[in-house]
Amino acid sequence: MHNFLVHIRTLSHLEDDIPPCEAQMEHWKTNLLIMESKERQYLQQYSVIKHLLVNRVGYSPEISHGVLDEMAEHRKDLEKETKPILDMLRSYQDLPTDKALAALAIEDKKRQYAAAEKYLETCCSRHLLLPSDSLSPTNKTGIAGKKRNRQNNQIFVVPEIHNHYSTSLL
Repeated sequence: MHNFLVHIRTLSHLEDDIPPCEAQMEHWKTNLLIMESKERQYLQQYSVIKHLLVNRVGYSPEISHGVLDEMAEHRKDLEKETKPILDMLRSYQDLPTDKALAALAIEDKKRQYAAAEKYLETCCSRHLLLPSDSLSPTNKTGIAGKKRNRQNNQIFVVPEIHNHYSTSLL
């Protein structure tokens, strides 16, 4: 009989717990319905966004961060390999497309070279050969100045040497 009373007491406690548990179950059911609704909404948004990515942007699932990193490294390697070839081709891109234009460009460069050579010659002759009455003493360092050539009595300008030693000799 004692067992029977324990069972009845336990049953009455369980019956008392039914209304709060039912309220909790109703709350969970409501939450479950809301969650199912949200799941459908998120799945629909996901499919719309996936469709946009595939059709407009060209996204494919095979592209991932790791694949993109590997592709970037491969691209850098290819750029290193092709840089010398591209540098060589850039020099050819400056050439005229027509043979007649190329001949004109060559003649123009020859004229520029001859003019530069003539200018250099006049500059050198003007600065290296001076009349003997313009002889002046050497500068402070004793390295540069004008010196007389004893054989043919011409005066040459000796250029000053600029380095870190010339100032320490003062």
